[in-house]
Amino acid sequence: MRRIISPLMVIAIAIRTTDNTQDRGRDRGPLFDCVGRDELIQAKRVIFVCLGNICRSPTAHGIFRDKAAQAGLDVVIDSAGTGDWHIGSPPDTRATHAAQARGYDLSDLRARQFTASDFDQFDLILAMDRANMRAIEALRPAKSMTPVLLFRELLGQPDSDVPDPYFDGSFDHVLDLIEEGADALLARMN
Repeated sequence: MRRIISPLMVIAIAIRTTDNTQDRGRDRGPLFDCVGRDELIQAKRVIFVCLGNICRSPTAHGIFRDKAAQAGLDVVIDSAGTGDWHIGSPPDTRATHAAQARGYDLSDLRARQFTASDFDQFDLILAMDRANMRAIEALRPAKSMTPVLLFRELLGQPDSDVPDPYFDGSFDHVLDLIEEGADALLARMN
């Protein structure tokens, strides 16, 4: 039998499984450490976060948006970057072309910066790597309990980052990881 995990249950798990409640959930998200990989996630507002919001997070945004729509899942999806230098820019053309080759349209997406108010706006925050997870946590409002997880925790790889293809051009590899992670997230939310 599968249990449904709500954001409040994630909070309770985070509190129970950390030695230092001040740092609760900051090293790695507790959700996939504490419950089985078959547990369901009850989140209706999800945001994907990378560094500049022009490669990984808009790719995850576009892929998950399409997969959620195909599954008939009613969920708010967004993406953001921890840095501010690409605000208002479309995704990197290499990311757009790689996604387009697989049938995903990223053309309507524009970069924005992650802010502390996103903790109130979203039920689940998925960071593409550990450095961005730390930057996200540094913005956490004092009383916020919104879970922040590494994206690859969805794949059972809690200590692994989604590599940044901006410098090495590994857009196809990143697409593979994000498609697999989006399927895992969808399966847990459906």
